[in-house]
Amino acid sequence: MKNLKLLLFVIILLSCGTHNNSLTDKTKNVIQASVEKEKNLLDTILINNYRKEPNHDERVIDYCIGEINITDDKKSLKFIEFITQNEKYFVPIYFYAFNQICQKSDGSLSEVLGKYCLKVIVNHPNEVFRHFETNNKDLKLYANMLGYEFYFCIQGTSDLEMNFEQFKEYLINELNLNDKTTLDIYNQFCTETENTIKKMN
Repeated sequence: MKNLKLLLFVIILLSCGTHNNSLTDKTKNVIQASVEKEKNLLDTILINNYRKEPNHDERVIDYCIGEINITDDKKSLKFIEFITQNEKYFVPIYFYAFNQICQKSDGSLSEVLGKYCLKVIVNHPNEVFRHFETNNKDLKLYANMLGYEFYFCIQGTSDLEMNFEQFKEYLINELNLNDKTTLDIYNQFCTETENTIKKMN
Protein backbone atom coordinates (compact mmCIF):
# COMPACT_ATOMS: atom_id res chain seq x y z
CA MET A 1 0.00 0.00 0.00
CA LYS A 2 2.87 2.34 0.82
CA ASN A 3 4.39 1.72 -2.60
CA LEU A 4 1.09 2.34 -4.33
CA LYS A 5 0.59 5.65 -2.51
CA LEU A 6 4.09 6.76 -3.48
CA LEU A 7 3.47 5.79 -7.09
CA LEU A 8 0.25 7.79 -7.19
CA PHE A 9 1.97 10.78 -5.59
CA VAL A 10 4.82 10.94 -8.09
CA ILE A 11 2.42 10.48 -11.02
CA ILE A 12 0.35 13.41 -9.81
CA LEU A 13 3.47 15.50 -9.22
CA LEU A 14 4.81 14.69 -12.66
CA SER A 15 1.47 15.54 -14.23
CA CYS A 16 1.34 18.89 -12.47
CA GLY A 17 4.84 19.71 -13.60
CA THR A 18 4.01 18.81 -17.19
CA HIS A 19 1.06 21.21 -17.27
CA ASN A 20 2.54 24.25 -15.55
CA ASN A 21 6.26 23.77 -16.35
CA SER A 22 7.08 24.28 -12.67
CA LEU A 23 9.53 21.35 -12.63
CA THR A 24 12.95 21.32 -14.23
CA ASP A 25 13.77 18.63 -16.77
CA LYS A 26 16.18 17.08 -14.29
CA THR A 27 13.49 16.89 -11.62
CA LYS A 28 11.03 15.41 -14.10
CA ASN A 29 13.57 12.76 -15.08
CA VAL A 30 14.11 11.86 -11.43
CA ILE A 31 10.38 11.59 -10.85
CA GLN A 32 9.90 9.53 -14.02
CA ALA A 33 12.65 7.17 -12.92
CA SER A 34 10.94 6.85 -9.53
CA VAL A 35 7.62 6.06 -11.22
CA GLU A 36 9.27 3.37 -13.34
CA LYS A 37 11.01 1.89 -10.31
CA GLU A 38 7.78 1.71 -8.31
CA LYS A 39 5.91 0.25 -11.28
CA ASN A 40 8.54 -2.46 -11.66
CA LEU A 41 8.24 -3.20 -7.95
CA LEU A 42 4.46 -3.53 -8.18
CA ASP A 43 4.85 -5.80 -11.23
CA THR A 44 7.26 -7.98 -9.25
CA ILE A 45 4.83 -8.18 -6.32
CA LEU A 46 2.04 -9.18 -8.72
CA ILE A 47 4.18 -11.95 -10.21
CA ASN A 48 5.43 -13.20 -6.84
CA ASN A 49 1.91 -13.32 -5.40
CA TYR A 50 0.72 -15.33 -8.40
CA ARG A 51 3.70 -17.69 -8.09
CA LYS A 52 2.45 -18.60 -4.60
CA GLU A 53 -0.87 -19.81 -5.99
CA PRO A 54 -0.95 -23.64 -5.90
CA ASN A 55 -2.42 -23.89 -9.39
CA HIS A 56 -0.41 -21.14 -11.05
CA ASP A 57 0.58 -21.54 -14.69
CA GLU A 58 4.29 -21.11 -15.43
CA ARG A 59 3.50 -19.74 -18.89
CA VAL A 60 1.98 -16.63 -17.31
CA ILE A 61 5.08 -16.00 -15.22
CA ASP A 62 7.36 -16.70 -18.18
CA TYR A 63 5.48 -14.16 -20.29
CA CYS A 64 5.51 -11.49 -17.57
CA ILE A 65 9.28 -11.77 -17.12
CA GLY A 66 9.90 -11.62 -20.85
CA GLU A 67 10.73 -15.23 -21.62
CA ILE A 68 7.82 -15.75 -24.03
CA ASN A 69 7.13 -13.80 -27.21
CA ILE A 70 3.53 -13.60 -28.36
CA THR A 71 2.72 -13.76 -32.09
CA ASP A 72 -0.35 -14.88 -34.03
CA ASP A 73 0.67 -18.55 -34.07
CA LYS A 74 -1.48 -21.30 -32.54
CA LYS A 75 0.62 -21.62 -29.39
CA SER A 76 0.35 -17.89 -28.68
CA LEU A 77 -3.38 -17.79 -29.35
CA LYS A 78 -3.86 -20.75 -27.00
CA PHE A 79 -2.07 -18.75 -24.30
CA ILE A 80 -4.28 -15.72 -24.96
CA GLU A 81 -7.34 -17.96 -24.74
CA PHE A 82 -6.10 -19.14 -21.35
CA ILE A 83 -5.59 -15.69 -19.80
CA THR A 84 -8.92 -14.38 -21.14
CA GLN A 85 -11.01 -17.39 -20.12
CA ASN A 86 -14.17 -16.87 -18.10
CA GLU A 87 -12.85 -17.04 -14.55
CA LYS A 88 -15.32 -16.71 -11.67
CA TYR A 89 -12.99 -14.23 -9.99
CA PHE A 90 -10.93 -11.46 -11.53
CA VAL A 91 -7.28 -12.55 -11.83
CA PRO A 92 -5.09 -9.40 -11.89
CA ILE A 93 -2.03 -11.02 -13.47
CA TYR A 94 -4.07 -12.43 -16.37
CA PHE A 95 -5.43 -8.93 -17.00
CA TYR A 96 -1.94 -7.46 -16.69
CA ALA A 97 -0.50 -9.99 -19.16
CA PHE A 98 -3.28 -9.45 -21.68
CA ASN A 99 -2.86 -5.68 -21.53
CA GLN A 100 0.86 -6.08 -22.14
CA ILE A 101 0.10 -8.22 -25.19
CA CYS A 102 -2.31 -5.59 -26.54
CA GLN A 103 0.20 -2.77 -25.97
CA LYS A 104 3.03 -4.62 -27.72
CA SER A 105 1.02 -6.13 -30.57
CA ASP A 106 1.23 -5.05 -34.18
CA GLY A 107 0.33 -6.35 -37.59
CA SER A 108 -1.62 -9.58 -37.81
CA LEU A 109 -1.69 -10.14 -34.03
CA SER A 110 -3.46 -6.85 -33.31
CA GLU A 111 -6.08 -7.76 -35.90
CA VAL A 112 -7.22 -10.80 -33.90
CA LEU A 113 -7.21 -9.27 -30.41
CA GLY A 114 -10.59 -7.55 -30.66
CA LYS A 115 -12.57 -10.66 -29.78
CA TYR A 116 -10.35 -11.21 -26.74
CA CYS A 117 -10.86 -7.61 -25.62
CA LEU A 118 -14.58 -8.33 -25.78
CA LYS A 119 -14.16 -11.47 -23.66
CA VAL A 120 -12.15 -9.63 -21.01
CA ILE A 121 -14.70 -6.83 -20.73
CA VAL A 122 -17.74 -9.13 -20.74
CA ASN A 123 -16.16 -11.34 -18.08
CA HIS A 124 -15.21 -8.49 -15.73
CA PRO A 125 -16.71 -5.17 -16.90
CA ASN A 126 -16.41 -3.28 -13.62
CA GLU A 127 -12.76 -4.16 -13.07
CA VAL A 128 -11.85 -3.25 -16.64
CA PHE A 129 -13.63 0.10 -16.54
CA ARG A 130 -12.03 0.97 -13.21
CA HIS A 131 -8.72 0.29 -14.93
CA PHE A 132 -9.73 2.61 -17.78
CA GLU A 133 -10.25 5.45 -15.28
CA THR A 134 -6.49 5.74 -14.81
CA ASN A 135 -5.30 4.14 -18.05
CA ASN A 136 -6.69 6.12 -20.96
CA LYS A 137 -4.16 4.58 -23.34
CA ASP A 138 -5.59 1.11 -22.67
CA LEU A 139 -9.13 2.44 -23.07
CA LYS A 140 -8.30 3.70 -26.56
CA LEU A 141 -6.44 0.50 -27.40
CA TYR A 142 -9.41 -1.71 -26.45
CA ALA A 143 -11.82 0.62 -28.26
CA ASN A 144 -9.75 0.56 -31.46
CA MET A 145 -9.40 -3.21 -31.46
CA LEU A 146 -13.07 -3.73 -30.70
CA GLY A 147 -14.14 -1.13 -33.27
CA TYR A 148 -12.12 -2.99 -35.89
CA GLU A 149 -13.86 -6.25 -34.98
CA PHE A 150 -17.34 -4.69 -34.73
CA TYR A 151 -16.91 -3.30 -38.24
CA PHE A 152 -16.44 -6.80 -39.61
CA CYS A 153 -19.36 -7.91 -37.45
CA ILE A 154 -21.51 -5.42 -39.37
CA GLN A 155 -20.13 -6.84 -42.62
CA GLY A 156 -21.10 -10.33 -41.49
CA THR A 157 -17.53 -11.65 -41.47
CA SER A 158 -16.86 -11.76 -37.72
CA ASP A 159 -17.75 -14.47 -35.23
CA LEU A 160 -18.18 -12.11 -32.24
CA GLU A 161 -20.77 -13.29 -29.74
CA MET A 162 -22.53 -9.89 -29.84
CA ASN A 163 -22.70 -6.81 -32.05
CA PHE A 164 -21.89 -3.25 -30.95
CA GLU A 165 -25.45 -2.36 -29.94
CA GLN A 166 -25.79 -5.53 -27.88
CA PHE A 167 -22.42 -4.84 -26.30
CA LYS A 168 -23.45 -1.32 -25.26
CA GLU A 169 -26.67 -2.69 -23.79
CA TYR A 170 -24.68 -5.25 -21.85
CA LEU A 171 -22.45 -2.53 -20.39
CA ILE A 172 -25.45 -0.40 -19.45
CA ASN A 173 -26.83 -3.32 -17.45
CA GLU A 174 -23.51 -4.23 -15.82
CA LEU A 175 -21.91 -0.86 -15.02
CA ASN A 176 -23.05 1.68 -12.46
CA LEU A 177 -23.71 4.55 -14.83
CA ASN A 178 -25.19 6.61 -12.00
CA ASP A 179 -21.59 7.22 -11.06
CA LYS A 180 -20.38 10.19 -13.10
CA THR A 181 -16.84 8.90 -13.54
CA THR A 182 -18.06 5.53 -14.80
CA LEU A 183 -20.55 7.24 -17.12
CA ASP A 184 -17.83 9.49 -18.56
CA ILE A 185 -15.56 6.49 -19.17
CA TYR A 186 -18.43 4.56 -20.77
CA ASN A 187 -19.27 7.47 -23.09
CA GLN A 188 -15.63 7.95 -24.08
CA PHE A 189 -15.17 4.26 -24.72
CA CYS A 190 -18.28 4.05 -26.90
CA THR A 191 -17.28 7.19 -28.82
CA GLU A 192 -13.77 5.85 -29.46
CA THR A 193 -15.21 2.54 -30.63
CA GLU A 194 -17.73 4.23 -32.93
CA ASN A 195 -15.01 6.42 -34.42
CA THR A 196 -12.95 3.35 -35.29
CA ILE A 197 -15.96 1.72 -36.95
CA LYS A 198 -16.56 4.87 -39.02
CA LYS A 199 -12.92 5.04 -40.09
CA MET A 200 -13.20 1.52 -41.45
CA ASN A 201 -15.98 2.52 -43.85
